[in-house]
Amino acid sequence: MRTRRRSAGVLLAGLWVWAAAAPAVAQQADRVERLHVDEIVAGPDGREEVELYIRAETRYGAPVEALGSRDVSIRDNGGTIPASDVQVFPLDESGRGATIVLALDVSRTMKGDPFERARAAALSYVDRMGPDDRISVLSFSDRVDVLVTFKDGKSRARELVRDLEIDRKALTTVLFDGAYKAVDVIRRTRDLPKRSFVIVFSDGKDDGSRATLDEVVDLAVGEAGASRIPVFTIGFDRFGGGSLKSLLNLSRGTNAEAFFAQSPELVASYFDEIWGQMLHSYVVRYPADLDGGHHSIEVTIGSQSDTLSVAYPSLGGGNALWVVSGALVLLIGIGAFYMRRPPSAGRLIFLEGPRKGETVMLGKPQLTIGALADNDIVVPSPAVSRYHAQLQCRGRYVEIKDVGSSNGTFVNGTNVRSCPLEPGDTVRIGDIDLVYER
Repeated sequence: MRTRRRSAGVLLAGLWVWAAAAPAVAQQADRVERLHVDEIVAGPDGREEVELYIRAETRYGAPVEALGSRDVSIRDNGGTIPASDVQVFPLDESGRGATIVLALDVSRTMKGDPFERARAAALSYVDRMGPDDRISVLSFSDRVDVLVTFKDGKSRARELVRDLEIDRKALTTVLFDGAYKAVDVIRRTRDLPKRSFVIVFSDGKDDGSRATLDEVVDLAVGEAGASRIPVFTIGFDRFGGGSLKSLLNLSRGTNAEAFFAQSPELVASYFDEIWGQMLHSYVVRYPADLDGGHHSIEVTIGSQSDTLSVAYPSLGGGNALWVVSGALVLLIGIGAFYMRRPPSAGRLIFLEGPRKGETVMLGKPQLTIGALADNDIVVPSPAVSRYHAQLQCRGRYVEIKDVGSSNGTFVNGTNVRSCPLEPGDTVRIGDIDLVYER
């Protein structure tokens, strides 16, 4: 039909184009057999509208392209959004960018061609990054190391990935700890692109992780109203497939896909396929009444539907009565907070090193300690591991846990894996002493 001769009249030509295009649009929607709503962003850039981040795929995981507003049906708390108010953009045309975390298994069982191809694929991801994209790369063997942070530029990221090597001394593989950290760096970092995903490359064998499969899935799926972070997995079938079940369950639990490479040559192609899936996902935008209430959003394309909930912020009017009322509610809330807030977990005071004399208040349920800048408590010393220890705070109860550091964590001179802290305890991180006070 594309080679048909020009018709006698412009009007007839226009009608023919419309008639020819309409079935094609419907056919695209009918091809959608997997639909995922991963994120809802209320009021981006201060506008009274909502953005959805969705993936529409065929039965085989290929992205369905060329979807438009007529293909996407949206219900907000049961009310249908008019198609004329809906805008649909492919991610690569939206200007929103993507957040990517690559978690690479560097244990001894991965040595050789599989690892080399995975490292080359990671370098390819760095090269493909656009100005709006952010990437982090971590490795795991018997410990987890964040190699590339979201703040690193392309040249630095390439250098760090290029120098990555197999850890030939590691006797275990903390697969679930690596996957947990990959999701956690997204959850803990602000101002990242909302389209986010994780890729885990491994042979699927886990030895000694502190995190469990269920904990990784729970963190990726998030609580009610939180974004969903799909965790794609690429398993190299070195052991005949028996050890890859955990990778399959990890991806299934996070609405992502698992790829099993029976030969090293397939590894790079699977990285490319995941990149294509996410690059050809969609941003859907429509005006909304940002009333501060809880909203359930249902998206339907063809025969497929998915639902995600979010609490909208309030961007309503600004007359004086509402301002005064809001200020009064805020003051009451602040007073209630200070009257009812739990007792302080205490503080850590640096006794030596570059931060000698500084005090860190323990104001979060969980804090990380290490040499890298994205830790809650940064201890600048070559003897301190990148992620050295972790503090768990429940009311006035504080427990410190070593997370596989090279030089250990000590409490009052004793090397500990985990230990509750009492006022006056001295904590040694690498070669830096701190004292815990309440």
